[in-house]
Amino acid sequence: MKPLNGLMICGVRCFDAPWRKILMNTREATFRFWTILALAGSSTVGTVTLQAQSEQRVSDPSSFVAVKETVLKYDLFQIREAIDKYHAEKKRYPRKLGTLVSEGYISQIPADPFTNRADWKAVHRPSEGPGVFDVRSASNATAGDGTAYSQW
Repeated sequence: MKPLNGLMICGVRCFDAPWRKILMNTREATFRFWTILALAGSSTVGTVTLQAQSEQRVSDPSSFVAVKETVLKYDLFQIREAIDKYHAEKKRYPRKLGTLVSEGYISQIPADPFTNRADWKAVHRPSEGPGVFDVRSASNATAGDGTAYSQW
C-alpha cells in the first residue's frame, strides 16, 4: 500500500497546496501569538517582582524579637558547650569566660543579642569549686512566654 501524502486538518486529509499555505500561516501565527504572550507575561512578572523589591518592607517587631531569642538560645548553647568541654578535659570549671577563648574552647565570647555586649552573668556554684559553672543573659527584658531572659 502506498502512504497518503498531505496534511490532516480536522480529521480530513488535504492534498491541495493552498490549504497547506493557510495551515502553515495559521501555525506560524499561533506560534507568534503564544511567543508574544509568553514574553509579555514574563516581563509583567519581572516588573511586579522588581516593584515589590523596591518597596520598603514593613518591619514586624515580634519577628525581630523571635530572631533575637533564637540567637540568645544558640549563644547560650555555644558557651555552655565550651564550659562543659573545658570541665571534661581539665576536671574543673574556668575561672572566667575569657579563659575559654584564650585556651581555644570557643573562638570568641558572643555578644548578648539583647544587651549588644558580651556581658554575660557568670553563675558560680560553691559546691562545684571556683569557676564559671553556667552563664545567663544580662538582659532585664522578659520573653514572650513571660520568663526573664536572665533565667534561660
